[in-house]
Amino acid sequence: MVPLGDDEHRLLESHHGSQPPLARYVLSPQTGKTHQLRLHMHLAGAPILGDNAYPAPLPAAQEDFHRPLRLSATQLSFRDPFTHDFRTFRL
Repeated sequence: MVPLGDDEHRLLESHHGSQPPLARYVLSPQTGKTHQLRLHMHLAGAPILGDNAYPAPLPAAQEDFHRPLRLSATQLSFRDPFTHDFRTFRL
């Protein structure tokens, strides 16, 4: 695992008075590896709210879909596997 560099994550705001302490980050993954952001944030001591996989997966019977993973994307970019064009989609 390669840690996220300073150019790949940026703190937007934090709420330390809340329980648990909350913060919003802009994350820019570079590799596209499965669970990359979830693992990095967990290891940095700032796990993603609603993450049932880290530090250890919950049994399927204990998953609560009323409290989803709070990870959202505003932009996705990738090389199209058919046309080989670079594609970007933004909200």
